[in-house]
Amino acid sequence: MYVIIKNREVWEETYVPERILYRDEAISKLNYFLKPALEGGRAYNILCVGDYGTGKTVCVRYVVRDLERKADGFKSYYINCAEYARERKSITVGRIITQCLREDGIRVYLTLPYEVKLDMFKKHILKYKSVVFILDEVDYYLSNRRNDFETFAYISSRLLPNTALVLITNKFWVTDYLFKSLDIRVQDTFSRRLRVVSFGDYTEDELYGILLDRARIGFYEGSYSDEVLRYIAHISYVNGWRARGVINIARSAAELAEARGEDSIKTVHVDEVANILPREELKEVIKRLDPPALNILNYLRIRKEALEQEVLEWFKSRSPKLGVRIGTSRSTFYSALSRLRGMGLVRSEVRGRGRGKGRYAILRIVEDYYDLVEESLNELLKGASS
Repeated sequence: MYVIIKNREVWEETYVPERILYRDEAISKLNYFLKPALEGGRAYNILCVGDYGTGKTVCVRYVVRDLERKADGFKSYYINCAEYARERKSITVGRIITQCLREDGIRVYLTLPYEVKLDMFKKHILKYKSVVFILDEVDYYLSNRRNDFETFAYISSRLLPNTALVLITNKFWVTDYLFKSLDIRVQDTFSRRLRVVSFGDYTEDELYGILLDRARIGFYEGSYSDEVLRYIAHISYVNGWRARGVINIARSAAELAEARGEDSIKTVHVDEVANILPREELKEVIKRLDPPALNILNYLRIRKEALEQEVLEWFKSRSPKLGVRIGTSRSTFYSALSRLRGMGLVRSEVRGRGRGKGRYAILRIVEDYYDLVEESLNELLKGASS
């Protein structure tokens, strides 16, 4: 049996390479905003925003890892907010505190009162010169536990003078929300020191370069060709799967070839996994949709189809009570609906004759995606309610 994958760690989402390609500007900004931590000061709060698979998390972890190597007394904690939802738990300040303390080997009993844990946490954090909390997929936290997030931001900005938050999201509503919708006390201290770092899409050539860099250390020599790598980059680019897509397809194609006892990755392997992976990727994309879009999808999932005006009225009046919060205006509704149409998840069928009052639109989830949407929302709602 042939072995193609030389280093499996290279193909994991948590892997941080020794060099980051095509993200010099973002890394420069991250370094600048975190620079005060090198001198034992307080770094800026940072919001990293960009689409799925544009290198946000890997860049943050790369920069922070470099800081930990250079600066004495610098400490970082990584919290993936979506992981709590996937484990059917709610993310809370208490759970963040517990995770951070346990990471440093401090025993924390579940029965300890919150005030006691908070006091332990403050004393421990203040032992460091500078601390950064990385909250990945922070939109999960904001959507489901807005007040709790504000509490954590308040603790960080008011009670712990040596800390900063680095927030990562692919939801573009988060930017306005953090600057305009937080409690005024939190805005005064947290948002005032918040800086935004944006991440754009990779080009096809850049996706190829990223994949080639991984393949050289992650695959055995001779187990892949330049043609196959360029093919993976091409189909990932045209389908909008971005960097995470090229890495997942390359890994899965290699595993498929290994399982069949073949000595190299071929385009037939790539085609086969490319027909399977998009469904799983789309499920994750659906779960990461912004709250207004999730509300609309959930309503249509239950109703099967509905008049557009009916959905709008429900959205404006009842979605804050029945779904995740944030944004109930007409413009928010049509912006979210446009995204769902653009993704091909929702179809709008115009009926009636003439113009104006004689015409109306019916919204429904596209039939081919209904089961996928239902499966995704069920998983998401179960996780949020736990």
